[in-house]
Amino acid sequence: MGPTSAPLSRRGALVLASGATLTLAGCVANPFSQNDGWGSRGAAQAVDVPPPGAGAMSGDVIGNGQTRIGLILPMTATGNAGNVGRAMRQAAELAFGDVPNNDLSILVRDDGGNTQGAQDAARDLLANGVQLVLGPVFAQNVLAAGQVLRPANIPIIAFSTDESVAAQGVNLLSFLPSNDVNRMVEYCSTQGRRSFVALFPDDAYGQLVEAALQSALPRYGARAIALERYPLDRVRLGEPVQRVVPALAQADVLFLPDGADGASLVVEALRNARGALQRVKLAGTGRWNDTRIFNNAAFAGAWFTGPDTAGFRNFAGRFRERFNADPERTASLAYDATLLAAALSAQGARGTATPGGRFGPQSLGNPNGFAGVDGLFRFLPNGQNQRGLAVLEVRNRQPVPISPAPTTFAASA
Repeated sequence: MGPTSAPLSRRGALVLASGATLTLAGCVANPFSQNDGWGSRGAAQAVDVPPPGAGAMSGDVIGNGQTRIGLILPMTATGNAGNVGRAMRQAAELAFGDVPNNDLSILVRDDGGNTQGAQDAARDLLANGVQLVLGPVFAQNVLAAGQVLRPANIPIIAFSTDESVAAQGVNLLSFLPSNDVNRMVEYCSTQGRRSFVALFPDDAYGQLVEAALQSALPRYGARAIALERYPLDRVRLGEPVQRVVPALAQADVLFLPDGADGASLVVEALRNARGALQRVKLAGTGRWNDTRIFNNAAFAGAWFTGPDTAGFRNFAGRFRERFNADPERTASLAYDATLLAAALSAQGARGTATPGGRFGPQSLGNPNGFAGVDGLFRFLPNGQNQRGLAVLEVRNRQPVPISPAPTTFAASA
């Protein structure tokens, strides 16, 4: 899919990739402008809306509109999961405030990061008459919530990166490994680099990426010279590294889809093994969007995939201004999901929703997609998503776009 011109998201509106805008309350300000004339952004209101059913779970509500949607997040989960949940709740509040006069009430429920909590939250939201549910975050929690919501035909926009939990009615608005892999293989092939050596972490993410790579390579006329998994026990990392060293002489891409810690250890092990790194291009996924990668001299000139950075930078600045804290990277997903819900709700209120309702499969599955903080996206019929991603190069300790993210799906239709 090649880059073409089309408008991106606007604060208070979500833009169709075709250029048609789901404008809310006449707001057409550009979210990427620091001085857009909005002035006061209209803070979201947290109000107590009496639940229609007895024994409802405790939770807060953002807004007091007539259209009820749910938001299931791991806000009291241990570790970083709780931080992610709380940041996503704040991002939803920020998005709500960016759409004045919208018709939403967002019923926020905490699943505690566990499946029972997710199922209880889903039951409570169903009893409270929601028409759409945003979340949960974790794969097993998505499955648990789906067992309650899918039989009732309540659509879900979840945030898990596990593509296997997607299904009809369960849409994933997350950064899926297959999107990263397809974009990287596509770009490498256009640069004449079609021979891959890859090392994958021996975990669930690594398995997903390996399957995606094996599927993508033949589509772009590329091939795998050597594929190896390395154990999470970094002490035993040397064995698979040694096995790929001879293959590097025939390759022109070394694909390392791991985070900063793992990818750095692999590169160091390859150097110690006298691997022929000079002739291959180091390549990775969105997990490389990390200052530790940028500051590691071994990754200078390396390529990785990810959304264009301008939208998230602007979002992070406004999040910081509002909440006096930096957002978790995935907080933008909750922002975009909330904007999408507000946009589709407004479209339905105007009587212009597609058959099946404002949150029905035809509305959510618009083939032109939408453009949000993280760029272009659309939901596929199987519940997975396709994203317009950029390719970035590490230069002077910064990520620099070398192939911009597309702004339309026209070329890939």
